[in-house]
Amino acid sequence: MSVAGTTYRISDPMFRILCAFHKHEGRVVSRNFLLAYGWGISNKVNNNVTVAISELRSLLKNITDLEIITIHGKGYQLVNKKGLFK
Repeated sequence: MSVAGTTYRISDPMFRILCAFHKHEGRVVSRNFLLAYGWGISNKVNNNVTVAISELRSLLKNITDLEIITIHGKGYQLVNKKGLFK
């Protein structure tokens, strides 16, 4: 992944999760959706999403105005710290 001319290494599933947030911009995406999108429909390891979200949060907070927030009972949403995407 490249941000402002600097390249950051992330795993393929983490990249796919970022793509899912981009594709569903401004919407809440469920944990199950992210698990299938990032690792494939047959993967059943829910902890994969937790770890990937944690790592993406750490990366994004240091290099962008983007933040992944938890919507209790629904999933996750990528927001701009200056406001939700429109």
